[in-house]
Amino acid sequence: MLFRGNQQYWEGRHRAALFFALLGSAGLLGCAPAGSRHSLEDYAQRLERTLDQPSVSIRPAPPPIWPRPRELGQLPEDIRLSSAQTLTLLDCGMTNRLAERNSTLARVQAASQRLVPEWAGIVELRTCLDEVESAQAPDITTLLQRKLANWPRFVFQASLGSREMRDFLSYQRLRRSYPQAGRQALEQLREAMSDALAGSPPTAPALEKILQTLAESQGGGAILAQQAELVAGLERSNAPLRQFLAAQPLCIPGLKPKRAEVMQAIFRKFYLGRVQPLWSELSRTKTAMNAEFAALFGLLEPVLDAAALEYYRAYWQPGNAWDQRLSEVASEHVRLWQKALRQCGMLPGQQS
Repeated sequence: MLFRGNQQYWEGRHRAALFFALLGSAGLLGCAPAGSRHSLEDYAQRLERTLDQPSVSIRPAPPPIWPRPRELGQLPEDIRLSSAQTLTLLDCGMTNRLAERNSTLARVQAASQRLVPEWAGIVELRTCLDEVESAQAPDITTLLQRKLANWPRFVFQASLGSREMRDFLSYQRLRRSYPQAGRQALEQLREAMSDALAGSPPTAPALEKILQTLAESQGGGAILAQQAELVAGLERSNAPLRQFLAAQPLCIPGLKPKRAEVMQAIFRKFYLGRVQPLWSELSRTKTAMNAEFAALFGLLEPVLDAAALEYYRAYWQPGNAWDQRLSEVASEHVRLWQKALRQCGMLPGQQS
């Protein structure tokens, strides 16, 4: 007989308080994003034309790929029963459980469908241990310990190791994504897996509903792809500002050229009206997802392989390098705008 496991911030934290006041005075901090790639490209082109700077081509960095299934975590261990263990389990009335666990159906079931039966088997083993004679207890105790050690691996397979999680984190063949729905489903999954590790696994229909929402949202992959686009877009927009301001001031004392008025309009309409709200909304959603992933990975870290941990630490752990890169690029963009606006007396509190 076998007990067999089946395979399967940035948001500019270094901004000056003065710049926050400028954003607030525009009344746009809470606006919804107005698109991503098109808005970023349009914004960069306007800066290049207005400042008479050459166009710079910057391709977004490819978003990361969730590791392959065999690189994710430790698969549930195959547990072979000795003849003595098998006979004892049969004496405890676990004939149906043994047959169910080793059936063809069990071998092809999704991990979400295996959680409840697997935990029920553990509960029955505990009951059996209370009922057997002392001579039989060591065999059942050993089996129970191995099953309990195996349990987090089943929980992993039903969450981070699931096909739905891979869909959630995929950025290829993205349809219309729903990051907020994905974040909420991620929170629900974390709560469900926490309950499962505590011995209260969710029913298969409840878990499958969460996983389906997670997969359909494609929220994780969409967030990473948008983040890469925003970094590339801001890097492209930084180039004309940096090059122009290094060569000459936008304004000189007593003279505010027409170009400065156009730049002020670009700042208000295109940066504050489009790019900054995109950045702000993306930041809020990513920060919330980072927190949920931190909790979920924290629950399952003991059974994760190195590839899964490396992926998490690089892209979803709070303060990760992927977020820090956006923070650096965006902070430079803010500093360049501050420098330009200050030269022309257009910062709050300045007299023009």
